[in-house]
Amino acid sequence: MPLITLAVCDDVRWELGKKLTLVGFYGRTIQVASVPITLPKLCIFAQFDPEPYERVSLRLIAPGDVLIMEVLDQPAPECPKTEIPMEFVQTHLVFYVAPMVFSATGTYRVEYSFQRGPTYKSSFYVGLDPSLGIGTVPPAV
Repeated sequence: MPLITLAVCDDVRWELGKKLTLVGFYGRTIQVASVPITLPKLCIFAQFDPEPYERVSLRLIAPGDVLIMEVLDQPAPECPKTEIPMEFVQTHLVFYVAPMVFSATGTYRVEYSFQRGPTYKSSFYVGLDPSLGIGTVPPAV
């Protein structure tokens, strides 16, 4: 189940027609005016090639190897039953942290461990941008 995409955003909405809307997309960098700072919610969206793994564990790790969140032994997404060729099929995992407190700047790691399968690691960076104002996050448009 190779990791295709990791996206960090404010929300993920499931739409009709099996579409997804990523709201408040940060890319791989979240810029804040200062730390610590609390976001109301942070979503981590991952897209994988489908594989028949049954269980998955997730970890979110802050700079200094501080474990923020760990979700163990959850059902993995099933391979979709479709007439679409398998090379075009993906599965999705979304997890939410609410509220999300960033206590430090630096690299935050996301790890997905599949039962009897691989562990995939990705990361995003939280950095300072004083032009944003004291302790504020830019408003959603």
